[in-house]
Amino acid sequence: MGKNASQKMIEPETISSTIKVRKFGFRDIYALATIVPGVVYLLIFVVLIFLYPLTKQRMKQLTIDLTEQRKTRK
Repeated sequence: MGKNASQKMIEPETISSTIKVRKFGFRDIYALATIVPGVVYLLIFVVLIFLYPLTKQRMKQLTIDLTEQRKTRK
């Protein structure tokens, strides 16, 4: 008799039915690996569109500002 001889063996079905263990399968891992980055990229896109809009006029102004900064550094 070993150390655990007095303990009862618990069947895996009993454990999963009482604890409600969820097993992750290949589909779940694949979904997490594709959906999570997709949601993150979508959030970044929304932030860039609404909080940092780059119109043609804004791009022209940024170009002018950068060329002036480069001229003053030299």
